[in-house]
Amino acid sequence: MDLIIDIQTTTAPGVEDSFYTGWAMKRGSRTPEEALSKAGIHAEFGFICGIAILPIEGVRVEFDKVETKTAEDPAEEEKLLEWLLNKTRDKDVKLVGHNIKGFDIPYLVKRFISHGYIIPGFLQRALREDHYIDLMQAMACNGGSLMSLRATAYMLGIEDPLSATDPQRSVYELHQQGNLKAIAEIGKTNAIVTGHVYQVACDSHLIYPH
Repeated sequence: MDLIIDIQTTTAPGVEDSFYTGWAMKRGSRTPEEALSKAGIHAEFGFICGIAILPIEGVRVEFDKVETKTAEDPAEEEKLLEWLLNKTRDKDVKLVGHNIKGFDIPYLVKRFISHGYIIPGFLQRALREDHYIDLMQAMACNGGSLMSLRATAYMLGIEDPLSATDPQRSVYELHQQGNLKAIAEIGKTNAIVTGHVYQVACDSHLIYPH
């Protein structure tokens, strides 16, 4: 089973009282506030506050079956990870996504470990056997030009309701406001746009998923 996945992440509570802020300032953050807003991109200082999944049947994306799940804090994150486990249990899942090699897969692995889990089989296969499809890497066409999901959608003429926003910053701000519904909508949109990119990549023979 192929499964499109998109995760939304944000800053973990209490990070401002750790060594993180000083570390981030040395790495280029201009203010403590800017550093705090970006902590969520690091699995050791953030947590997953949303997951969107979209199944693929054969080589066709099941757009009407998109699902989302959100978490208010790291305690709820564990329930979110359990939800993902239940969706993938006893299935040979191959993950599909945009920049999942560099972000989603390692982030998921680290967050499972942080909660004391054995790494799920589908993530072990992704790590050890390259059992995944990273559309950002595929669209680079073996070159060095890596496009964002927004830029890829623009090039392909795919409608993207989030094209005028900064999703990572928006997730942090929305989570601070307690707006989990909007975070779920970002994940859903990302998954659907990724699904359309996947469809183009398959139809153009850029990728051969099977």
